[in-house]
Amino acid sequence: MSRKKLGITLLIAGLLMIVFSPDLALEWTSYIDYRSDERYLLDYVIRSFIFISIGFTGLIVGSFLLIFKGNNRN
Repeated sequence: MSRKKLGITLLIAGLLMIVFSPDLALEWTSYIDYRSDERYLLDYVIRSFIFISIGFTGLIVGSFLLIFKGNNRN
């Protein structure tokens, strides 16, 4: 896979992770039985932050791959 295709793929995947992070975190926390609402909210926020961080990392890496293509002519 060329750097350009990899960059575009990471860029799109990063944007999707950022946009859908609340839904992913909600699905991830919905099956757990929490003792209080505070624990549920804290777990939801932490998991949302993790998904947003992964998405932002993909966005940055994809952008850098597109900007700094180097001598690759693909």
